[in-house]
Amino acid sequence: MPRAKPLPRNAFAAFNSHQTRWNDNDQFGHLYNVAYFELFDNAMNNWLMARGMLAQNGPEPIPVVAEASCSYLREVSYPDIVEIGMRVTHMGNSSFKLTLGMFRAGEDLAAAQADFTMVFVAPDTHKPRPAPPHYRAELAKLVIPEDSTAAP
Repeated sequence: MPRAKPLPRNAFAAFNSHQTRWNDNDQFGHLYNVAYFELFDNAMNNWLMARGMLAQNGPEPIPVVAEASCSYLREVSYPDIVEIGMRVTHMGNSSFKLTLGMFRAGEDLAAAQADFTMVFVAPDTHKPRPAPPHYRAELAKLVIPEDSTAAP
């Protein structure tokens, strides 16, 4: 499998910042692999919660992770502040694929990239359900045209 090429900032539609922590570093002075996933998960969940998509006690479907992967492109370590960009790269009837890029503050190319395949499920049965139209409208705001994702 070919190594992923780092995406530029303009390949992402929305960003949020996160401070790395001392205990995120391993004995070699860079982030543990799990710390990358925790940061990506926080960014994704913050965005979804702000749009009402993670209300577990409500009647509407909630997104759950069906598959996740990460490409580590450059080292990140404490005390880096990272900015995580998000974009939707595929929308199905009851699922979507979210690509996230982790950028060290001020850098233009991603230090790590992750793909999360999310499936909307009923909160009570966890059976797949179609995404409601208002969810689809919010997710559409994260779609970036392919021609704008080329590296500088």
